[in-house]
Amino acid sequence: MAVTLQIERDEALVLFSLLADFYEQKCLDVPSSAERLALVRLQAALEKVLVEPFQADYLTLLADAKNHLSAQFGES
Repeated sequence: MAVTLQIERDEALVLFSLLADFYEQKCLDVPSSAERLALVRLQAALEKVLVEPFQADYLTLLADAKNHLSAQFGES
């Protein structure tokens, strides 16, 4: 059974970046292959709906998204 999750675009971009880094560099310590597979599939699902990672100004868009979320969290 599928689950539908609604998140803001900024959150999706930041999560996509985090998960892409995880997949490429194995930077997160994930103890099981099941957890690793779940994270990889989440990254793939985000990749299907986001156009920003394929745009020339992706790094700027990502930085803007991170700044926006940091501001919401109370960081400047």
